[in-house]
This record gives sequence, structure tokens and C-alpha cells, in this order.
Amino acid sequence: MSQATAVPEIYGAIRDIPDFPKPGILFKDITPLLLDAALFRRAIDLMAAPFRASGVTRVV
Repeated sequence: MSQATAVPEIYGAIRDIPDFPKPGILFKDITPLLLDAALFRRAIDLMAAPFRASGVTRVV
């Protein structure tokens, strides 16, 4: 899966919950993304990619 196809699929797995926890807040529910192991892995890989060449081995 390329980045061009993965990003819309990742965004599609994130639900908008309006007015939660209070009016005027748009809550982003990532539970559907967490339930799809392959898509979640792809999201993590895309976030980590810019840092792979810098030698980062851990994020605390």
C-alpha cells in the first residue's frame, strides 16, 4: 500500500464525534484504527519514516 492510498484509508478509519465531551469539541475517535492491526501498523510506519535515517531508536 502506497502512502497515497494509505493516508485516505487511515483518515477514513478515524471517526468524528461532534460535541464530545462538550459542545463545540470535535472528538477524533481512533478506536476503529486501533482495531485494524495492518492499518494501524501502516500508520505507525508512516509516522516513523521521516526519522528512520536520523538514528532514532526509541521514543519515550
